[in-house]
Amino acid sequence: MKKTFDRNELIQEVPQVELIQDPAIREGVIRAWELAYADSAFEDFRCRFSCEYEKSITLPKHMRSVAQRSYDCAKHIMAEYGFNLRLDYVLAIALVHDLCKYRDNVPVGDTVDKSSDGHQMPHAFFSAFYALNAGLPTEIASGALTHTRVTKKMPTCLEAVIVSYMDLVETDMFRWIWGRELNIEAIHRDPQVC
Repeated sequence: MKKTFDRNELIQEVPQVELIQDPAIREGVIRAWELAYADSAFEDFRCRFSCEYEKSITLPKHMRSVAQRSYDCAKHIMAEYGFNLRLDYVLAIALVHDLCKYRDNVPVGDTVDKSSDGHQMPHAFFSAFYALNAGLPTEIASGALTHTRVTKKMPTCLEAVIVSYMDLVETDMFRWIWGRELNIEAIHRDPQVC
C-alpha cells in the first residue's frame, strides 16, 4: 500500500505554514514534509516525536509549537528593537528543523526507536537534506542543521538563532517534566559544545 500525504491535513495540523508569505518558500516547506514522510517507515505523518516523551507529543505538534514561538519571538524583536528579520525564514527553519525525525526514527508498536540512519547520521542532517531537496534556500537548510548543538556548527543567521533557542525551550520543558538532563545543563557543563 502506497502512503499518501495530504497537504490539507498538514495545514490543519501545522497552520503556521500559511503564515509564510513567499509562495516559493511555503511550497518548499510543504514539499520538504512530503519528501521526509515519503522516506519514512511511518504510516501516519502525525508520528510520535520521540520515545522519551508521551505519545501525545507528535512531530507536527512539536513543529507547530516551535514555529509559533519562534514567529512570536521574531515579531517581538522586530517591534521592540527595530531589527529587520525575515519572518518567512524564521517560519521555514522552524517548520523543517526536525523533519529528520521521519528518517532518524522507526515505529515500534506505539513508540519509536532510532533507525539505522539515525544511529549513523547526526541529528538534523536529514532535516537539511529534505530542505535542500525541496528547493529551499541553503540558509534555511543550514538553519535546520544548526538548530542543535549536536552538529557542532553555529547558526549563520539570526533567524536560525531564534529557532534554535525556541526549540531548546520546548525540549528542556519536556526534559524537566520527565526528569531528564536538560540541554542547558549539558551546555553549562561543557560550553565548548555550543
